[in-house]
Amino acid sequence: MQTDLYEHLSKFDSSPILFVGSGFSRRYLGLEDWFHLLAKFSEEIGQNINYYVSSSNGSLPAAASLLAMDYHNTWWNEDKYSNARERYSDACKVTSSALKIEIARYIKEISETSPTDETLQHELELLQKSCIDGIITTNWDLMLERLFPEYKVFIGQEGAIFNNFQGVGEIFKIHGCCSDPNSQILTEEDYNSFDSKYPYLTSKLLTFFVEHPVIFIGYSLSDTNIVDILRSIGQCLSGDSLEKLRDRIIVIDWKPEEEPTFSDGTIKIGETTVPIKTIRTNSFIPVFSALASIKRRFPANVLRELKEYVFDLVRTNDPKGNLLVADIDSTNTHENLEVVFGVGAITKYHETGYKGLNRYDLCRDLIFDNGRFDPGHVLSVTMPDFPPASYFPVFKYLREAGRIMEDGRINTEELCDKVIRRAAYTQRNFNNPGAVRNVITRMPEFEHGLTEFYEAHGFTQVLAHSSKQDLTPADAKNLKSIIRLHFDEHVKNGKLLTPLAKIICLYDWLDYRYAIEFDQ
Repeated sequence: MQTDLYEHLSKFDSSPILFVGSGFSRRYLGLEDWFHLLAKFSEEIGQNINYYVSSSNGSLPAAASLLAMDYHNTWWNEDKYSNARERYSDACKVTSSALKIEIARYIKEISETSPTDETLQHELELLQKSCIDGIITTNWDLMLERLFPEYKVFIGQEGAIFNNFQGVGEIFKIHGCCSDPNSQILTEEDYNSFDSKYPYLTSKLLTFFVEHPVIFIGYSLSDTNIVDILRSIGQCLSGDSLEKLRDRIIVIDWKPEEEPTFSDGTIKIGETTVPIKTIRTNSFIPVFSALASIKRRFPANVLRELKEYVFDLVRTNDPKGNLLVADIDSTNTHENLEVVFGVGAITKYHETGYKGLNRYDLCRDLIFDNGRFDPGHVLSVTMPDFPPASYFPVFKYLREAGRIMEDGRINTEELCDKVIRRAAYTQRNFNNPGAVRNVITRMPEFEHGLTEFYEAHGFTQVLAHSSKQDLTPADAKNLKSIIRLHFDEHVKNGKLLTPLAKIICLYDWLDYRYAIEFDQ
């Protein structure tokens, strides 16, 4: 199935769009489904969810409206919510705001967790490496933003309708997000408002279906979200046009007892039969492996920025930066350029561009695997200009340039002194001041390993003390995941703070240098 899916997706000029449903959040975050989420917050105010459901004739949006009214009264009057009222009262715009605020706080907290199951971890690692142009989701949590931190996020229908999206490097949260509680589509009133604007949203979504393969994940084939979307698209297109979409609509149907298959199928919606491709699978590993096997020349976020720049240039006649459009034989010199568009080779600009890279660029490339820099140019062009006393990663680029031998020796010929000196670093070079015994006395989890120490005391203590732990290459994967979660918190005005740079360099040494010595 993995090979079949890869070959199918390789036929398209554009990369896939993921349409992500609540099953994704249940699998990787352990979040409740809608019914049990409402049940949890019903219990908080001493009610049974079935009271609200039966009072609403089985309609969950209507049940949410009734719950929101009771929750509103409780939240504004009971002492246990006094701290929340003090902090969030200004965000209470309508009766449902109090319930949405508490649901958002709960989901935001859950969003910071990661699965402990190794299979689930592996699936997410593959997904992060996937070649996808964008994501549409009805989920409220923040997991997708964590997996794809470079993507631009649009929240709510308004975000999708009124922004000039580029079709690449974007996440559309059409049912809102826990980062903006009032945006969450929860109650009957919310759904009525959502449905009134649905034709405008459909016109936007149709662009994705025409230009990209779209993969639905985390939805059942009977889910109202997927049914409504496909119904709307079916109403917009003739039978012949619908048939052309067959190869572009791919629905993942979770079947834990079946072997993975990839086949043609249909969904009957009213009088309309929508042709689709169906993946029946008991594992997401072959699906995400196929997506990770697709190659693109540039990262999605870079493509998005370039498309946005060209859009602004055409739309406004007032470009925000300096643009060069040069023919193959142009011999002019050009300074202070922000974007270069050319036909043919642009080698003369290539090497100059590496002089513009800084420590932030290399550290982000190391942690998020998204720079795709030439290691030889990084070593010979970029690093000589770095401050002599700064921390920056070298082992990744030495290894990728073939300069770290199988026996652990490093070829430093023709490299600058800054690189040669750092090539001799060991873990001791990344240690912070402070006696280990004092750390253990205050935080005994220090002796239990990196993960337990982080879970007990947080990233600040990892920055301060994990360089003194007995780390091995086996810890590199966890350290990288932890750094990913907190990377942007330690960037100020586009510059990396030294403690973060230091721990990133420790990871660089663990994974790209010590791992070779460790295996000897």
